[in-house]
Amino acid sequence: AKSEDNPHLDRDIIEEARRTYTRETFAQEWEALFTAFAGQVYKEFREEVHATDCPYNPELPLYGAVDFGVTNPFVWLWIQVTSGDVVRVVDEYTTFNMKTNETTGADIEENGKAVLAQHKAMGYGDFEWVVCDRSEPGSIRILKRKFGFPTVRSRNLVPRGKGQREIPAGIELIRQFLGKVEDPERRPRLFVDRVRCPYTRLEFNRYRYPEKSEEVDSPELPM
Repeated sequence: AKSEDNPHLDRDIIEEARRTYTRETFAQEWEALFTAFAGQVYKEFREEVHATDCPYNPELPLYGAVDFGVTNPFVWLWIQVTSGDVVRVVDEYTTFNMKTNETTGADIEENGKAVLAQHKAMGYGDFEWVVCDRSEPGSIRILKRKFGFPTVRSRNLVPRGKGQREIPAGIELIRQFLGKVEDPERRPRLFVDRVRCPYTRLEFNRYRYPEKSEEVDSPELPM
């Protein structure tokens, strides 16, 4: 039942919640529309399905993906795609101590060396390309010039519809590849190595929409 159907609940409380919470959370918690867990971005992700063994295959092309982590962790992913258009995240490198103007820690060159060392130690082949968070053009140049990584800015890879913003468009693309286990027409096509990618698995479960509207500029953008 909707909260407004409760005769013992003050209407002012409902209106305050309507102003305070995002549309998704209000619909779930106050209007009894439990169509989805409002906070979780990737509700399609299931550990028992999407976290599996993803061994490196030297016969397949190898791609990289990097988030420079100015405010969040620095993350580098090794990714392969099969002939059946199945995406497999085979490895990750993560550090939580990036250097900024206000802090000390690992800078992009140190992380580049660490990534290169892990790459060689695992016996991985050359990258076809490495897609980068486009918010750090200086870091992209360092990766390209100093380490020779064939970098591509993330904006070049997200197919956006008319008026569609980059982050929501990217989220929708990942949702499509996660698929729906119960729907044979939408089989999962994105998998993460269950041993080598612990933080990637964690982030699929932690990536959330804000519950309160003042926590973010736009309710469609996750925290």
